[in-house]
Amino acid sequence: MQLPVKLTDDELRYRGDELARLTKEVDDLEFEKKESQADYKAKIDARRVAALKLADAIKAKTEVRDVEVCDTTDHDARKVYTVRQDTGEVVNSRPATTEDLQEDMFPEGGDTTLRAVK
Repeated sequence: MQLPVKLTDDELRYRGDELARLTKEVDDLEFEKKESQADYKAKIDARRVAALKLADAIKAKTEVRDVEVCDTTDHDARKVYTVRQDTGEVVNSRPATTEDLQEDMFPEGGDTTLRAVK
């Protein structure tokens, strides 16, 4: 049969120490739980963003990628065209600047030998 028994001073001190230790452990575990939840939330959010990007690409049947382009100057039209190297499509055009319209007298890799004029 269990009956109430008066605790001694040593028993009270021991139980007080145990209560403090357990309270600290509970606080630590609650802190770890919050940190873990934040970590998992960040992981879930990152995957959700990745999934949304994939869904958008599937829906649009396109996605943004790095594509090689080059600028071509049309001296007659006085325009510079940005052209995709994979498809040849013009993706941008702008008025040519005076610098764009300058002819390169010595193109890179070109013949730089001076010739006598007769």
